Amino acid sequence: MMRYYCRRDGKRIYCDKSLDTAQHLPAVYHSFPNTKCIIIVRHVMDTIASGLEASPWGFNAFGYAPFVHASPENTVMALARYWEVQVSAALQWQDGHLVTSHRIRYEDLVTDPWVTLCGLFDFLDVGQDRSVLVRGLTKHNPLSGPGDYKLAFTRGISSQSVGSGKRVPVTMLPPPLIDRLNELLEKLAYPPLTASWNAEPKTVKSASDDARSHLEYLMASMREGDWEFDVDSLAILADDDMDLRWVVEPRSATVRRGDGEVDIVITGAAEDLAQLVRGDANPGVLFRSGRIRPVSAADADEYRIDMPKMMTALVGRFAAAPNGGNGAGAKADLRAHG
Repeated sequence: MMRYYCRRDGKRIYCDKSLDTAQHLPAVYHSFPNTKCIIIVRHVMDTIASGLEASPWGFNAFGYAPFVHASPENTVMALARYWEVQVSAALQWQDGHLVTSHRIRYEDLVTDPWVTLCGLFDFLDVGQDRSVLVRGLTKHNPLSGPGDYKLAFTRGISSQSVGSGKRVPVTMLPPPLIDRLNELLEKLAYPPLTASWNAEPKTVKSASDDARSHLEYLMASMREGDWEFDVDSLAILADDDMDLRWVVEPRSATVRRGDGEVDIVITGAAEDLAQLVRGDANPGVLFRSGRIRPVSAADADEYRIDMPKMMTALVGRFAAAPNGGNGAGAKADLRAHG
């Protein structure tokens, strides 16, 4: 069947991207001994975030079901086990077939696509053709059969999703599994999973210009107000752009750019932080989804923070908050600015 399509289109190479191929490589090579294997990997936490996003109504696709059935109470662990099994099989095969296997990291592909593809072209013994960066995204026919559900709406290569796994709680993974994942991550030259994983910045700067300017504008709009909490200072950090860092002292309505010792850190993507500060999104939804993550700098037993009350009070300290007086005026200015 594939020879028919190759002859029809004047091609000599075809690619199969079945999701479970890693589990059947010996059979593939027995049937097709001249096969070349392209192994594409991605950081485990980003893979989990992508899997959760792609499975809002259940895990009956992508080969997730057996792992979720084995761990229905913890889908983070289930998808981590899926990644471990797939990557382990692929790396084990590559170790014994170095000449016929070529590994690519997703992160390298989206941050430096041309250099990454040149290495792939050499491996496949084909000419270097920069036009594939465009043709690969413009010639997709959604009527041709099943495929990536995002592809029909994608017209360019983006690194926006790199680091999306920062919102996946590492505490959902048992220590023995973390140890095994870190062994594989080290082989792939990825940073390890640590207790502070969810508070660490993303490895790729990906905040859009709009999100950056929006957050900067909001952070310059703080006003004085009551502050009833033991938390006297906090930091707001954009994990997708480490230049976007502020220390906030709500009692004195002081905001300064940079770092410092604080009681609590609020971190997340610049766009989500802007929604939080502006008051356009329910903080409970942002926290529950992991898009915004509060990290206490104090001993957890020292005191308990009433996060809903604290965030409501904090949002009220910014002029863009939905209330009267200066807030209403600044909100109108923000709309004009946006």
